[in-house]
Amino acid sequence: MSDGSTFMGSLLAIIGINIVLAGDNAVVIALAARDLPGHLARRAIVYGTVLAVALRIVLTALVVLLFSIPFVKAVGGLALLVIAWRLGTQDDDDPDVAASGELRTAILTILSADLVMSLDNVLAVAARANGDYRLIVLGLAISIPIVMGGASVLLTVLHRYPWLVWIGVALVAWTGVELFFADERVENFLHAADLGFHMSRTVELFVATAITSFLIAGSFLHGRHNKSKALLKAEGSTAEK
Repeated sequence: MSDGSTFMGSLLAIIGINIVLAGDNAVVIALAARDLPGHLARRAIVYGTVLAVALRIVLTALVVLLFSIPFVKAVGGLALLVIAWRLGTQDDDDPDVAASGELRTAILTILSADLVMSLDNVLAVAARANGDYRLIVLGLAISIPIVMGGASVLLTVLHRYPWLVWIGVALVAWTGVELFFADERVENFLHAADLGFHMSRTVELFVATAITSFLIAGSFLHGRHNKSKALLKAEGSTAEK
């Protein structure tokens, strides 16, 4: 096989790997940008996507060091659960929540989620690129319009059907639990406990379901509480007038 064919084959494989992650990225970007005004939402999508790609290029260069850090996936999984909670509880009336009108905060949320969610992706890309940074940069650059296009479409859908936010939050939370259990040291602990593959998988599914359900329920109750406060505040302002 010629060098050109090998290069193209590796490039297509890397693009495919990035497209798989693009769906998750688009969901997070749309969730983080959904409460921003139209022009700021577009900026969040563009800046968040481009900066996330740049971050992934750096991570790919540091892949060996990255995966030598103890419990990196476990900590990343827990971080995703926090991000899922913040995405689920953001509200227009709460200035401290990510994506409540602050472009910078929304972009930081996007970058944080991408950093964690791209861990396995980075490892796979590094293996396929075999040290060729042309492949890494080209593959990621080609994925940019896919992510931005997907996020733009999802943002429109979320504005039309707000209840879909809960599906997005569930996806991020579920990914966090899966990442936690994918950590080598967590896997070793479960193996040492001699639970067996099927029991370990059952534990993982139970924990994922329980935590995801808890986050969705908590986010829903938080939203209702904020709406009640806003309603009381509005009634109080009307009474004063």
